[in-house]
Amino acid sequence: MADNTSIKDGAGATVVLASKDVGGVQYPKRIAVDGTGAEVAVATSALQTANGTKLDTLHTDLAAEATLIGAVTEAAPASDTASSGLNGRLQRIAQRLTSLLPSSAHDAAIAGNPFRKAVRAVTANYTAVASGDTADAIGTTVGVPIQRPFSIPELDWSYAAASGGEVGAADIAVKAAAGAGLRNYMTWLTAENVHATVDTEFVIKDGATVIYRGFLKALGVGSLRIVFPSPLRGTAATALNIACITTGSQVYFNCGGYVAP
Repeated sequence: MADNTSIKDGAGATVVLASKDVGGVQYPKRIAVDGTGAEVAVATSALQTANGTKLDTLHTDLAAEATLIGAVTEAAPASDTASSGLNGRLQRIAQRLTSLLPSSAHDAAIAGNPFRKAVRAVTANYTAVASGDTADAIGTTVGVPIQRPFSIPELDWSYAAASGGEVGAADIAVKAAAGAGLRNYMTWLTAENVHATVDTEFVIKDGATVIYRGFLKALGVGSLRIVFPSPLRGTAATALNIACITTGSQVYFNCGGYVAP
């Protein structure tokens, strides 16, 4: 229905009333007029002004947000740090991920820059980390992982028997104390008593503490050839010693191992 409503006054004349058609129902319009019937302008209320300001601010904020988000078709920035909207930044991230992830099947030529695993190439142990900390896997300087399974070659040690063998009962330092926080490990040992008549016990010591005891018959009977599946482990910064128990035997000791925390 049309706006405004026509009615008859008491004299039968047609009078038009200002109204508004809302859903088929006419609602009177309220218009301020002066004594002459002229329309009077209504001042905007403080609430209307405040709301208008809020709408303007909202419009400005939305425009700023749109700039930050960027167009759906926004190009990726030229570098990881170049200015860009969110859509452009996401495209850059997608490009970087694509370049890192392998894009070739097994036995196909490598394409792009696939993610690669690596080891730390070392020729000496790095400082031991605390228990529970992350530690780098180590390898040789051409990237071969250490699979020895104990330590890097530079940290191996060995002891050769003294000329004529050991005939006394004093401690023999087969491996001097390692640095602070480092231990000596023994992985193999050979021992042979060539004296004609004197048998002897012998011991391996962590400093002054016996950690292995053996026995050697005279004339090379029962010579030892031992590989320790679980290496003999010394105390940090402590020498490894070997000693015969009986003076007068003639024993040839040879042994080796590695240094590690």
